[in-house]
Amino acid sequence: NNAIFARQGFIGIGTPFGRISIGKQWGVHYTLAGNIDDMYMFGGMAIGVYNAGTDGGPSGTGRADQAVKYELFKNHFYFGAQAQFRNVSDNDRYFADTYGAATYYDFKGFKIGLSYNKVLDGVEEPVKGAAKINDEFLAILLDYKKGDFHFGIMPQVFNNHEKTDEDVFFKGYGFETSLKINFGKNKEWAFVNNISLLMPMETEGNKYMWNVYDFEIARRFSKNTVAILGFRFDNNANHDGFKPQLHTVALGFYYNFNYPVP
Repeated sequence: NNAIFARQGFIGIGTPFGRISIGKQWGVHYTLAGNIDDMYMFGGMAIGVYNAGTDGGPSGTGRADQAVKYELFKNHFYFGAQAQFRNVSDNDRYFADTYGAATYYDFKGFKIGLSYNKVLDGVEEPVKGAAKINDEFLAILLDYKKGDFHFGIMPQVFNNHEKTDEDVFFKGYGFETSLKINFGKNKEWAFVNNISLLMPMETEGNKYMWNVYDFEIARRFSKNTVAILGFRFDNNANHDGFKPQLHTVALGFYYNFNYPVP
């Protein structure tokens, strides 16, 4: 059922004063985090979007469930705010189930932004699709794009937003970086590198760490077609300190029928 209910579906309206949309949709946080989510096959694990093994729907930082969202794009400025109205949990004590806000300013290719999200209806032991109580998330975006060069970093601090290998929620911090360089005579090649880290703040008795290094080389054969070779170096550690080191080599092919491949 994830293949169906994890999809987006929303309606909205645009005005000179901003746009409003209702439904399952990318949360305002992804407007910032999407700058770091730049790889073809890997990446995106430490930007708080696909948190705790979900699509970010329960928390609202990813594809937010039953969300009302307002966004304003004005010249180089962005502001977004959202709330979720699920009314399906055991803790419906508030007007809305989550609140979130994000903003950035783009100055000549350099973006600086801030994102905050808070869950109000969470429960102590959430089942799949439910939110964790006291889920709180704060992230900063520093991103620079000029020509064929792009580098961005997103540091974050959070509470009950991620889970260890034992499925235990924790309070922690982390960051993710993204580096992309297009090269070649017609810029048909791309090199992409991603580094991600997530760690608990209280490490006594918990040695969990998410730490991976991703590398991809992509070759564009047309504006719609790209082939990718990727490698992921796994430096993760379980709660007991054991490092599985499950490194990954991947091949990918992507064709987009309607739009150029980024």
